[in-house]
Amino acid sequence: MRIAVTAKGAGLGAWLDPDFGKCQQIVIVDEGGDFEALPNSARDLPGGQGLAVAKRLAGLGIDAVVTGVLNPQAYRRLLEAGISVF
Repeated sequence: MRIAVTAKGAGLGAWLDPDFGKCQQIVIVDEGGDFEALPNSARDLPGGQGLAVAKRLAGLGIDAVVTGVLNPQAYRRLLEAGISVF
């Protein structure tokens, strides 16, 4: 299982970033405890940040996302990709 967490930093101790589309980092943790941190390249887009992040996560084989607020389009895209949202 791979879980993505929207974060304010690049490590496991980073605070949760509650803004899905404009988060600083996306920390991906697997069931073995290994992790990788990806900068959110969509955060500076003039619009559609949440949908861009959702599409990126769908392409990375993510099983679940832990975040705060996300827009309906991003939420729908995650669900269509089979990604649980918490």
